[in-house]
Amino acid sequence: MLYYLDISWEKTLRRHETRPQRSQFGAGEMRQWYIERDVLPDGCECVIGEDSSMTEIVQRILVDADLTADQPL
Repeated sequence: MLYYLDISWEKTLRRHETRPQRSQFGAGEMRQWYIERDVLPDGCECVIGEDSSMTEIVQRILVDADLTADQPL
């Protein structure tokens, strides 16, 4: 399973400001790289919206991978 985190440009910039690499490149470089909704053409990715919480994302991946808590390791 492939996942695509669909994050807006504005939120991408805000998240970048919290990263250790924030001084290595800035908004100008990132704007050149950023392509809105840059999903693969065959639709094989599961798109996760920016409004999804970390808990929701992790739970979705665990369910998709059949690794929910009721499954033995």
